[in-house]
Amino acid sequence: MNNSDYDRRRMHRLMPGLIMIGLGVLFLIGQFLPIGDWILLIMGLAFLVSYYITRRDGLLWPAGILSGLGLAIIVGNALRLDGPMMAGAILLGLSGGFFSIYIIDQIFTPPTPVGPLWAGAGTGLAGVIFVLIGVGALPENVWGVVGQLWPIFLILAGISTVVGAFRRREG
Repeated sequence: MNNSDYDRRRMHRLMPGLIMIGLGVLFLIGQFLPIGDWILLIMGLAFLVSYYITRRDGLLWPAGILSGLGLAIIVGNALRLDGPMMAGAILLGLSGGFFSIYIIDQIFTPPTPVGPLWAGAGTGLAGVIFVLIGVGALPENVWGVVGQLWPIFLILAGISTVVGAFRRREG
């Protein structure tokens, strides 16, 4: 075994402990300083740094999700959003987190599965609907229509998956 393999394996074993130490410090500081809105973003960025160091895909998902949610909460609270507007902001932040998972993974370890794109598109669409309800462009009962049409999105996702399976086999 060469030194780089040994160092990589050691870093993989160290990372969970370092994350726990970092979270403990963050929560301890949170007891004395008003960083409540920032906790999710800081946690997401810690996972992002961990992903960058180890390139373990399992760290990228919490990095994107927590960072997106954290940023949305910070912006939503700064703009004093509430009700459907805050829900829309949170879903749009989550959508941005999913898209960031795809983009970052594509940069560092292509090819990248399209799952984060589907998740980003779905949460983004829901976020836009909430924002449109919040500004009065859509009635609040629009969710009844969405509730009836959601199987169409499931069918489209299934078609995409089937087409992707054939493309992978041929390539």
